[in-house]
Amino acid sequence: MTRRLVFCSSVLALGVCLGCPSGTDTPEPEGETDHGPIDFTAFGQDRHAVGGDWYAYNEAAGHVLTPFEQAYIIRDDRVDDPSAFAAVSLSSYYDPDTAESGVFTFSYAVWDGADWGAPTEVATPNIKSDGPYCIDLFAGAERDCGTDDSWQMQLRIYRFFVQTGPLVVARPGLFLNQVDDGTGDPVVYAATYETTLGLSDLPDPTGLDDLATLTPADFDDPTFDYARFAADLPTAGRVLGTRFAGPGFTALDDVFFVQDGLERFVTMQIAPASDGDPSAGIDVTYTIRTLDAGEKTIPTDEVEAETVTVPMPDPGEVQYVSFATADLEVEASAMAAARPPNVPPTENTWSFALEWDGPDPSIRLSSAAALYNATFEDNATGLDALPPTD
Repeated sequence: MTRRLVFCSSVLALGVCLGCPSGTDTPEPEGETDHGPIDFTAFGQDRHAVGGDWYAYNEAAGHVLTPFEQAYIIRDDRVDDPSAFAAVSLSSYYDPDTAESGVFTFSYAVWDGADWGAPTEVATPNIKSDGPYCIDLFAGAERDCGTDDSWQMQLRIYRFFVQTGPLVVARPGLFLNQVDDGTGDPVVYAATYETTLGLSDLPDPTGLDDLATLTPADFDDPTFDYARFAADLPTAGRVLGTRFAGPGFTALDDVFFVQDGLERFVTMQIAPASDGDPSAGIDVTYTIRTLDAGEKTIPTDEVEAETVTVPMPDPGEVQYVSFATADLEVEASAMAAARPPNVPPTENTWSFALEWDGPDPSIRLSSAAALYNATFEDNATGLDALPPTD
């Protein structure tokens, strides 16, 4: 990645608060040096087809995770017509003998073209100590998550940004294989089916619809219809996705805030490195301020901006971006155990990933990050913009 410096003037010198919530244009009071408390609940996060949204959390009962009353119907388009369907129901996240967390118990059933077969129950190794668990539901066999593409479902620990903290926590999640068909289109999909009867009350999967390829209406809540078949992270679930560039892959002026972890508060703008040429990559111009996580404030003093050109990865590959390094490249130690895209580096070591969505470059946020579009929400311009406050 290539790097160059840009000078960013002080927000106080402008006399306006370009990043304040709509309807406010008051600068920080004279003598004030901090801005906040920042309203992180206004920031958006990417939404997976399942991800960590499979359980209810009970803090009062000792931080217990209880699976929702729902099943996940999974389709694998690699099988010739008709497509292959399997259904999964998670029943526990605790070792039945020791009650230690990290051990999933789930049942799965396979569609035979006319009916659902008898369920099979599986207890996984402890994913906290033994790493991700991947299974080929049609072969009934565990697979290597990083080197064998034949699986459909992965259970693993990932890092997740909790907006109300703000803090980053370890969270167990269910993910789909992100293998594609060679053209960039995914081949494994999942739909959520609400049921209190586990796998004994499942619909004919051939009657379920696919999720339309749509962008979210808002930047803060990219939800979609989970009852439809969707890829692991569909276009409709991406806060930013392809929306950082205009028609024909041209530059926009949008200003984004990215909170990735607990210390770095990033203000950035993204532009094509060459208008009309996605393969040339993107220019990321950014400033970094240190967040006081306890007070939820950032300093408003002058910050020098930098611009780094991030190259596009090859089709099917992923380019991870980290604001922890000057060249935006993820540390080699964090990449050592990674096997993209299905075994990414630990989420709090990268901020976003650049990949292809068909013919278009797309941005996938780290689950340990959240994003706010200050231009869309507040008509803010320039890297001197400030985030919304509580």
